[in-house]
Amino acid sequence: MSYIVTATEEHAGTGSDTETKALLHLMCRDDDADKVVSFFVDVFNDVTGTDMHGRKLWDVQSKKRRSRPGEIGQELVTLYKNYLSVFSGSFQRFILFLGGVSPGVRDVGAESANAFAFSNMKSRAQVGVLKGLLDESHRKTYMKPFVEQGLVNESSAQEFLTNVLFVIADEGKEAYIGDLLKNVPARSLEDRDLRGIFDEIRDYQSSKKNIKCEGIALSNPAQAFALGKTVSRDEVLKLALGRVLMCNPFESMPRSFVMLLSRYPDKDYQGITEKCQSDLARQMYDKTSADSFWALFGAILEKVEADVEMEIPAIYESLDVELLDSCPYLKPLSVMLLIASIGEGLKC
Repeated sequence: MSYIVTATEEHAGTGSDTETKALLHLMCRDDDADKVVSFFVDVFNDVTGTDMHGRKLWDVQSKKRRSRPGEIGQELVTLYKNYLSVFSGSFQRFILFLGGVSPGVRDVGAESANAFAFSNMKSRAQVGVLKGLLDESHRKTYMKPFVEQGLVNESSAQEFLTNVLFVIADEGKEAYIGDLLKNVPARSLEDRDLRGIFDEIRDYQSSKKNIKCEGIALSNPAQAFALGKTVSRDEVLKLALGRVLMCNPFESMPRSFVMLLSRYPDKDYQGITEKCQSDLARQMYDKTSADSFWALFGAILEKVEADVEMEIPAIYESLDVELLDSCPYLKPLSVMLLIASIGEGLKC
């Protein structure tokens, strides 16, 4: 049997902030964040995290409004569809992102919790959510095959609801980007910059929504990689870190670094710069030495701020050797590219 892609937002236009918060939640806050390497946008749901080979999926439906119990039930339908689908065994978690919930939804003890389970809802709210889910399931055309097979019923809906995590997305953009760049030196963490990074990620994510895939049949989740609707963890980090580095070494070479390479033969220039970019990217995204990278970033920033005219080789020579050794992917020229990017950014 195949999974038929349905309920995509073909004409939705720009994606919402809530959908980007959902992506960043999976990337930074979810218990399985380290296992999620890419995100399918508007394929299985608003955002669906995946492991490297598409064998495991983390499914998120997002709504920016404050919802009452019946509305919460209605908003769960696409998650329920995936729970009942032939890919059911691949889904590790079902998450509903909400702008807020009406008073009286959460039980005593969970009233201030930003993440809670169905069991943390008051009994009356649970009844309203269940009714809203079943009523909406019978209304939606894409749920008809499941209704006809007898899969949509109170028993399966109750079981599904025990597997849902409800998350209140009431924090600002800054909080989510702050999680993404938590090790970045404080100088780079102005709220205006964080909002700009968030908007850039949102717009890139939104561009994937405009690629049509409604009605396509998939025999396994990995086939979704071929739809062109994937955002990788590395792409998100590159968008964010390009802003942090001020002069983005992934888009163009800093002039001071180009001058540094002037003695190299022209035929070697492209190979050297691409290798430096590759080394820098690998180091940025290496989780095991993230603290070391940002410590190095901070040390360079401090030296450049103290003397913006200091030559790149001189700054390199002044860096702590043990700190350099703790960044395994960075060779001397790669570090010099980092120095040049930070230095030129400060001059802007």
